[in-house]
Amino acid sequence: MARDDPAKYCADRCVATGHCEVWEDMFEMGPKEVQEFCLGCVLSDEEEPCDVPEKFLDDAGKESWEKVTSLRP
Repeated sequence: MARDDPAKYCADRCVATGHCEVWEDMFEMGPKEVQEFCLGCVLSDEEEPCDVPEKFLDDAGKESWEKVTSLRP
């Protein structure tokens, strides 16, 4: 749900219950960052641009196996 319907994930899981672990893990964001992103960007009716975290932009739309991680120690 987090990838397929971000608004539903934010509203039903993250904001309503406080359980935002999927995006916390996927985008290396803290709980507060995910809440702010959900409320300020995904669920906002504002027309103005919001602050999208860099990590979200880097990995948005990618499957977990497509995300590049460093293989160096």
